[in-house]
Amino acid sequence: MLTIAVPRESAPGETRVALIPESVGRLTAAGHTVSVETSAGIAASHTDDAYLAAGARIAPDFAATCAGAGPTPPTSTSIACSARSTR
Repeated sequence: MLTIAVPRESAPGETRVALIPESVGRLTAAGHTVSVETSAGIAASHTDDAYLAAGARIAPDFAATCAGAGPTPPTSTSIACSARSTR
């Protein structure tokens, strides 16, 4: 199974998030691990608690979100965790 990273969007003014809690629930139900950076969904009205309820792991920062992750759903910056070493 995969570990999927959902980092917080870093583009100024961006309010979207790569995965919503409903999608996270489907992925975790299928046996995948989803790591969501804390507050990643806040601008899109999705709380960390909603992600936890969907089965996600909440990571404290970008590095922890990407640790051990395979695919990263695209964000407006379309840069995977492996290509982003700093913010």
